[in-house]
Amino acid sequence: MKSDLEEGIAFGNHKSAMDSSKWMMSTLNKEIIRGWQLPLLTDKLHLIPGALVAPLGNAKQTTIDDQGNQTPKTA
Repeated sequence: MKSDLEEGIAFGNHKSAMDSSKWMMSTLNKEIIRGWQLPLLTDKLHLIPGALVAPLGNAKQTTIDDQGNQTPKTA
């Protein structure tokens, strides 16, 4: 599990997280306030037994309006 943690830290986030960083930070702030996310410094993660990380990303999606037209889905 230690190597999984180290690999996850080395991998970092998906490129889509950087491409939509303003939206990503807004979403993370909401999740932190709700207690669903806990931001930690990567150099401290090894102090937590069993800690794992997962890369962040933002999938670009579309939705369909009442007339059947596809439009970008916004969060």
